[in-house]
Formats: sequence, structure tokens, C-alpha cells
Amino acid sequence: MLLQNGWKLLRVKWGYAIKYKEDTVNRIKTFLTEIGDVSFPLYKTAVERQMEEKKVNARLKEIYRAYFEQVWTDRMNKILNSGVDVHRFGWIQEVMDKTGLSKRQIYLTLKHRPELMREVYMKH
Repeated sequence: MLLQNGWKLLRVKWGYAIKYKEDTVNRIKTFLTEIGDVSFPLYKTAVERQMEEKKVNARLKEIYRAYFEQVWTDRMNKILNSGVDVHRFGWIQEVMDKTGLSKRQIYLTLKHRPELMREVYMKH
């Protein structure tokens, strides 16, 4: 609507202006004097977006991995510190009753903690 009514419009992305201060000032001066091209790169290139996504995804994977490592460790400690003899038949139900963990949580903990798996299935 502004352009249709004779206004000139210059869009400046805040992130670009902060990162490239001098270039932003020069483009604004050029825009005001109406000499030359002042178009800003309003969007990141595909390569820049991919690189940023890879960084974000790598960081998210790192956070996810650390979080679940802590979850598996906490659950393993709950199971081992429950006082239940994990070598007896029916130990899972006893652990469920004492710790509040579900059967699925116990099985997933066994799956992700091989040291606990050895402890549970090791014969004396």
C-alpha cells in the first residue's frame, strides 16, 4: 500500500544491521540519496540455512543425549537401590511397586544400560 501511494520503502533486517553495521549505514545513505542499488539480502542463502540447521540439530542431539543419559542413570539407580533381589522371578513387579517406575520404563532402562542388564541376568 505504501509503494502504491508513492512512498519508498527500505527493509532492513535487524540481524543484518547488527552484524554488518557499516554496510547497513552505507546502504541507507545510498537509499536516501537515490543513487545506486541498496537492496539488502533479506533472506539467508540455502547454504547458510543448511549450516545453521546443522548446528542447531547437532546441539539439540547433544542436549537430548545428555538428558536421556541422566534419565537412564537415575532409573538404573532407582532399580538397583530399591532393595529388590533382581535375580528372583517377579522382581520387575516388586521394583514397580517400590519405585513407581512402569514396566516399560524398566525395560527401556535395561535396554539402554547394558551394565544393568548384566547385573540382572548374571547368575550367582
